[in-house]
Amino acid sequence: MMERKKSFSSLDNDKSIPTQMGDDSEIISKGKGIVKLEHGMFFYVLYVPSLPSHLLSVFQMTHTGVPNRVNFISNDVEIIEIA
Repeated sequence: MMERKKSFSSLDNDKSIPTQMGDDSEIISKGKGIVKLEHGMFFYVLYVPSLPSHLLSVFQMTHTGVPNRVNFISNDVEIIEIA
């Protein structure tokens, strides 16, 4: 999930999806799209302008699409595609 619209290289504003948060609150996205980063792309990213910062779903990274391994390192996150 990302809070900045300008971060998206492609955004479908017709895709509003309710999402249950960890504190049992529900947020509704204002769209879904693609975010391109220096080392790859993220697909199906939700645009949620009310978020205070970006959120990454580790479950989605490891269980949907191409399998990945997610390593949390001091002040960094490493996402590795499992071949």
